[in-house]
Amino acid sequence: MSSLQEIKNGLVLARPLLSVSHDDLLNTLRARNIDWMEDPSNKNNRYARVRIREIVGVLEKEGLSAKRISSLSDRVTQSVELIDYIIDKEYKNITLYKDTKRIDIKYNLFFLLPSEGKTRILKRLITDLNPDKKYPARLEDIEKLANRMKDNFKGATLGGCIFRRKKDALVTQVE
Repeated sequence: MSSLQEIKNGLVLARPLLSVSHDDLLNTLRARNIDWMEDPSNKNNRYARVRIREIVGVLEKEGLSAKRISSLSDRVTQSVELIDYIIDKEYKNITLYKDTKRIDIKYNLFFLLPSEGKTRILKRLITDLNPDKKYPARLEDIEKLANRMKDNFKGATLGGCIFRRKKDALVTQVE
């Protein structure tokens, strides 16, 4: 769960207390004589978060405390932010031409990217050309396309886009 999540039209949902344990929150409220409400869905086993909380004791015995998991989650979030930053720079670096219906990128530089970089660039191309698409391309399909893109790549379609190799460029346009 992200501490900041854009909902719609610039509205941001902030969860500033995600890193604070439930017990610490309750102790703080009790110490200040503040009433609170418990969400009944937090006890409903239909939700994965409830089932996961039930096995926390077992995980803690194995050394996976909530604090360690939170720390790992923070590291993953920071890594994703770094990857997004690098991909944004790389995307700008390899873009040859861009309008609302077509984007051309330098194929030789795209081809040199690691598989994850290719996948993220393809996802960005699809999103940029179809920003309002109700059902975006599945990540697994984008990964398959990225892995198919070799020296002899001719073309493919995915996510409402046509991908074609044209000399030294990957031309992506809306179907």
